[in-house]
Amino acid sequence: MAAPGFGELPNGGLAAPGGFSPAQRGPSADCQTNVNALRGDVEKNGDSLKAAAKRKRPPNEVCPLFRRFVASQQKFYDYLAKNKSNCSVPDSALKSLKTNLAQVTTTRDKVCEVAANGPPPGAAPATPQGMLSQGLNLPSGLPSISADRPGGVYDTLGGNALR
Repeated sequence: MAAPGFGELPNGGLAAPGGFSPAQRGPSADCQTNVNALRGDVEKNGDSLKAAAKRKRPPNEVCPLFRRFVASQQKFYDYLAKNKSNCSVPDSALKSLKTNLAQVTTTRDKVCEVAANGPPPGAAPATPQGMLSQGLNLPSGLPSISADRPGGVYDTLGGNALR
């Protein structure tokens, strides 16, 4: 008598629910193991990159972290694309991974270019906290003061705090 949810095979063994025997589950179990290992590598490299960004590390320290992160993402994508049918990977997931990989690669290229060449010509020397933002052409979050727009909310040097 078969266990509930399991069917009997001709050789007397039990078939798993869904009609697959344990022998037929081999490739998907291998797939899951490999995907988990590759995803763990991507997450580990992503966490180290995130920690470096949080500590506001300069581009020359962030570039190698980006390279490792992109390499692990590329390896993950390549494995899923190669084993698409074996691992039952939907086309939309592969498309999303490829788009994300392209964006991360572009960011890596910008960061590594700044690390190799320094800031763009004519740029003000950046503080260590703003070097990565400057390299990516992102605002630093600090207000800028220019000659045509002097002062600010708390500027009392002009004699009028309410101007």
